Amino acid sequence: MGIINGDRGQSEVVGAILLFGIFILALGLLQAYFVPQEISATEQNHVEEVSSDFTEMYASIGDAAGSNRERSASLSLGTRYGVSTVFLTPPPAQGTIESESVGSLSSENGNEFSDLDGPLVEELCGLDDVETKAITYEARYNEYRNAASHTYEAGVHYRMVDSAGLRNSQRLVDEGEDVTTIHLVPITHGSIRESGISREPITFIPGGTAETAPFAGDSSDPVTIRIPIQNQAGWDATFDGSVVSTTANTALLELDDDSETYRVRCTPVGINTAPDNSPSSEFRGDTENDDEDTGAFNPIGNGALILQEGSTAGQLNFENTAISDKTVTQVRIPWILNPGQNTDEFELDFMLDSSTITVETGSTTWTDTGGWTWEDETDVSGSEKSIGVDGGGGDPNTGYGIVFKFEDGTTETYLVSGSNGGNNNNNGNGNNS
Repeated sequence: MGIINGDRGQSEVVGAILLFGIFILALGLLQAYFVPQEISATEQNHVEEVSSDFTEMYASIGDAAGSNRERSASLSLGTRYGVSTVFLTPPPAQGTIESESVGSLSSENGNEFSDLDGPLVEELCGLDDVETKAITYEARYNEYRNAASHTYEAGVHYRMVDSAGLRNSQRLVDEGEDVTTIHLVPITHGSIRESGISREPITFIPGGTAETAPFAGDSSDPVTIRIPIQNQAGWDATFDGSVVSTTANTALLELDDDSETYRVRCTPVGINTAPDNSPSSEFRGDTENDDEDTGAFNPIGNGALILQEGSTAGQLNFENTAISDKTVTQVRIPWILNPGQNTDEFELDFMLDSSTITVETGSTTWTDTGGWTWEDETDVSGSEKSIGVDGGGGDPNTGYGIVFKFEDGTTETYLVSGSNGGNNNNNGNGNNS
């Protein structure tokens, strides 16, 4: 019989130990470097998802105020990481959305509204105390740094990163060619506070809308509106100081330019709750026809150029319901929500015939159309025409406001969403701003 060499067995054991050690070392390296990168990538995806969700929520609030109909949105609070049987993964990243009272709107009536019984904002909004609430979302991530918190305050959506404000969108001030409209949309009723990783639905219910008639600015005794705010940096990133100036806790609107014409509108909005407001009779519109909305977007009824159901942000379908032709001579796009993209202009193609015009977005500048005409309602083919919008399609969270100026000088404003621009038709009477 041969003799077994003991050294051979020892070398195999040592080799196995070395291999096991290398395996453990590799796992440790992967745990230290690869897993955090995967976690960070998952969180980055959620950052983008939340940005789109909050933008959609912001648009829903504006749509509710503009259409006088309740609107719903939802927001992904957090995210789970991929499940692994080998690597250790942290618990899911959670986020919180909550509303918080910031204070009450106040105003000085100036010479223009000196005859009112009370402060302008209270008379206009129809509340004895126009309390406004901020809605804020903030995430708690394990790896991703510099994730912005999102805040909505009185028509303004801004982001904050390490105490620095980042501009997002605002619909508080619409500086039109002829009239600057201040649209107050305070969250006055209801509340929300939810934390976790679920998708949280929210419904926004508008109260009654009222607005002043256009009035001239007055440098000696101006109308002044004060809005309580949480973060001065967020507002400073949004406004250039021409209409809105800020202090640590207040946004100040002084309508004091003698060469400007102003109008103030107020629509209180509730979170899952309807505001019980009653604007002063001096500012109420015609309420005889209860079947029609009183909002300022997406006109309806006989005689209107109506945005049709099935429209998208990339293609707008309109029908003329008037007994005479309607010709749009100029167009502008004063605001846009386009998550993840910096879109400075749209290409509009009337009748999809490849003859386009370029329109600045987020601008009050009018662009000549060359004459877009819809024939009267008796002409079935001529009364229904479409506009292609290059730059407006794609992301279902895209939204924008588009304003038409007609031959007679009147204007109509249409609120368009990416997934279904036409779902907002029958939403209100057009404005003349």
